Amino acid sequence: MADGYGRWGALLAGSAAIADIVNAAIRSYYDPFEFAIASAVASEHWTGEVYVGDAEDSDADINTTTAGKAMVLADPDVGSPTATGYWLRKNKTINASSFTVIVDADFTWGTPGAGNLFGGLWITKGAAYDANNVFYIARLKTTTGPKDIIVVDGVINSVNQAGVEVAITSDAVAFKIERVDDQWRFYYSLTQSPDYNWVFVEYFEDPSNFFTDEVSIALQAYSPGDADANSLQVDYDNYKFYVNTASIDEMLSEGYNSTHIASNEDGSTIERLEFVQQNLIPDIWGLVYFGIADAGMTPSATEIPCAQLDGRGDDTINTQ
Repeated sequence: MADGYGRWGALLAGSAAIADIVNAAIRSYYDPFEFAIASAVASEHWTGEVYVGDAEDSDADINTTTAGKAMVLADPDVGSPTATGYWLRKNKTINASSFTVIVDADFTWGTPGAGNLFGGLWITKGAAYDANNVFYIARLKTTTGPKDIIVVDGVINSVNQAGVEVAITSDAVAFKIERVDDQWRFYYSLTQSPDYNWVFVEYFEDPSNFFTDEVSIALQAYSPGDADANSLQVDYDNYKFYVNTASIDEMLSEGYNSTHIASNEDGSTIERLEFVQQNLIPDIWGLVYFGIADAGMTPSATEIPCAQLDGRGDDTINTQ
């Protein structure tokens, strides 16, 4: 009997732990980078691009240079090296006010110089790089100091934040950024997926919401171009994005901000509702749904097809 209670207690404890995880966040996207995409990357999910400086010999690919990983390379030109920053930017912007993003990162260094050679996980305002509103957690090396560190830094509305540095030597790490409304938290782990051991580094607050409700996520590498060999290759893996349940609760209790819903007739329920509200209802004022006919009137049973709803879902809404 005691053994039975022991198993029941373990089950309850396990159920509580699972409930705790579910209540914290729901994973909405995972990318193990297992589909091969060649140089420069222009896929459904990611875009490889120069975000600052010159293209030089920088590049990015997925499951090509490094098997099962997304490679981002910052590589100055031979003979005429200059600064180059390259990244893989997630094509879909994030509109949730509470979320968590995690990624593993392996670093292969060229020859560090006096400038900062670094790569990591970035968040920037809007759909493209915004130098006036950006956060990052990165692995950095420089001969100035010298430094061999994890760094968290950022800019809010053109104001540089007080960055934090943590000395480490490992070149295989994981990064995590959490957003809860106007609060941002940054973590690193010296063990990668699935055995994270998170270390909190820094906290930034954006009370005026300069980052707004639309941000982009990017996996980055940067070289100051101190010399031909001043390069950095970062191999990213196990990209995970979680929507915190605070965002879901906000949508349910306060209403969902559909500003960023694409009007592409892909069958999205939210898009259909937006279309009905914005385009159909103004055209049919006076029509009362489920109304009762006035005395002496015979209710009509005639269906009135609505051509304007074509392409917005294969259901009865298209014939009513």
